[in-house]
Amino acid sequence: MGVGSRSARLACVIALALSCASRGRDRAERDDGLARADAAWRPEVAGFEAGARATMVPLIRSRPDDPQVIWRHVRLLVAEGLATTDPIEARDKFSQAREEGVRCLDGDPIFRRRREAMGWSSALSVLTSARTPCADQLAWAWVRWWIAADPRAMSLDEPALRALTDRAQGDNGGWARALFRLRSRSPDPRGHGELLALAEQRSWDLALQVDLILYGELDPRERSVLARQARTRARENAPRDGGSIARLPP
Repeated sequence: MGVGSRSARLACVIALALSCASRGRDRAERDDGLARADAAWRPEVAGFEAGARATMVPLIRSRPDDPQVIWRHVRLLVAEGLATTDPIEARDKFSQAREEGVRCLDGDPIFRRRREAMGWSSALSVLTSARTPCADQLAWAWVRWWIAADPRAMSLDEPALRALTDRAQGDNGGWARALFRLRSRSPDPRGHGELLALAEQRSWDLALQVDLILYGELDPRERSVLARQARTRARENAPRDGGSIARLPP
């Protein structure tokens, strides 16, 4: 083997090693960023939204198409929607979250082609594990947008929402499913029990308590009592509490 060939092989080995090292550093930086974002995700803490947004901004800028980044961004957008007292701003946040969730799933060409040709239920059958959290958060985002926009006017969304919420997992999967069952054109009585159970498990979350007041099948007296309790419990420095109370009728 000539000197030139040996030099070329050595150059290739060095280039490959440098490339692998660079990918390793990139992966480590990404994993560190995701860990910081997860540590900041504490909905039970008053005002957590600002810290969660601060940890997500570098990830969104550097890795806008990474499914692990997108599903966390979808979750944050919904939380920000729940934390505003302006119903138009809330609806816009939920809409952005929905769009991001769809973009994440459609990033897989096989999923996108199946969805466009055969619909959501069929497409979800080919969902990859890497994008499953995106589907879970899309169910959450889409249900919140659907409710804010008017379920009756958006009745064409029901087949997609049924497919998504039937399989949704994670902290908000059951919540999304219960709301869909209660607000669909053909309400499912299971939704009330599911929402009530979640409200008992997460008694600290006024957003969930307000959903129970608004959409749970409660008698007027019980609704009135729970509404008074929610207003009393709302913390001044917690945007999520303020946004939740703003959704209650006067």
